[in-house]
Amino acid sequence: MKQEIKDRIEQIQKGSVPSGYKQTPVGICPIDWNVTNLLRLAKIYDGVHQTPNYTNSGVKFVSVEDIKNIYDTNKYISYEDFKKNFYLFPLKDDILMTRIGDIGTPAIVKNDQILAYYVSLALFKPIKINTNYLFYLIKSNQIQKELFKKTIHVAFPKKINKNDIGKCKAMLNEDAIAQNQIAKILDIWGKAISLQEKKIEKLQEKKKALIQKLFKPKDDWNIVFFKDLFKERKTYCEQNNGYEHLTLSIGGVVPKTERYNRDFLVKEKEKKYKITLLNDICYNPANLKFGVICMNCYGKGIFSPIYVTYEICDNFDKNFVKYFVMRKQFIKQLRKYEQGTVYERMAVCSEDFLKYKTKFPNLKIQNKISRLLLIIDESVTIEKQLLEKYKEQQKALMQLLLTGIVRVEKLN
Repeated sequence: MKQEIKDRIEQIQKGSVPSGYKQTPVGICPIDWNVTNLLRLAKIYDGVHQTPNYTNSGVKFVSVEDIKNIYDTNKYISYEDFKKNFYLFPLKDDILMTRIGDIGTPAIVKNDQILAYYVSLALFKPIKINTNYLFYLIKSNQIQKELFKKTIHVAFPKKINKNDIGKCKAMLNEDAIAQNQIAKILDIWGKAISLQEKKIEKLQEKKKALIQKLFKPKDDWNIVFFKDLFKERKTYCEQNNGYEHLTLSIGGVVPKTERYNRDFLVKEKEKKYKITLLNDICYNPANLKFGVICMNCYGKGIFSPIYVTYEICDNFDKNFVKYFVMRKQFIKQLRKYEQGTVYERMAVCSEDFLKYKTKFPNLKIQNKISRLLLIIDESVTIEKQLLEKYKEQQKALMQLLLTGIVRVEKLN
């Protein structure tokens, strides 16, 4: 980095305004830049009923979860359902942004394919601004902070109103050529990120195919009863008794954060929490249907007593067992034991879990299978680390280029 830029960054960090820059309500920026709001940069919609002028049998539907991969979704709604609800037609170079739940994730519409979506997304139609530049501006710290401030956090799920989105302020380089240059620079990292994500996806697909092949029972495999494979851990303690408080989700066993904190709802002062140890197999009886089962790869801690945690008995490869129980096919088979009248509360209790029986290869084969899958997992971890590196680099560039700390004309 040039010394001039380093000095400029140091001045700003100390609260000084460098020569050629000015202080604004949203931070320090070049004197020829302006502070504006999103409503001036784009028309913003959050769902307006529009009667479609075609008679297709189905319309591709985009949910919040599909925002980063909007053209690969296979969700469709019927023409009749489409007419009854509130949707919009995003067109090429429009921008979609999540506004309910995980707020502030944008995606550029790449072609004129008809996509339907509900009010969980906001639709930006850019006005005299480079679409890619607006995309990165929405992703920038300055806009993300504004979105956070205007989010209704007490709502569940949290949300932001359309009018409040438009009020979000940001510093803006209004020069169209400069906008185009900045967007092209950031696109280089965007393409690297996209390629890296696809590389990870291919590795994960390879792993799925291998699991499907390797776990298909053979004639020489032996019958194993889960009651002989697992020993339920039923040890408890009070909170703050030297154990870290953990939670269990589809992402695994992780430290409990404010997002999952429900302790304020606990009325009993001496509530008992369940202890779990490293390499335990843990699952949520009511959320098994959503894939909430994993190996505790984090370590010793306590979590809710509603979770089930098992020690894997000796003479079994622990990683083989982990891969076996996390398979979709296994979860599907185990769900035959679900009990309950309300879907959200239908659960597989531990007693029924332990009734399950299957076929396992001998320990030597278990070791070979787990080692092969561990190699793929290690590769995925390495590729994910590289992906995070690209994302951090792009984030740093966005901070420099979208605030004018680095001017594009000086990058040539």
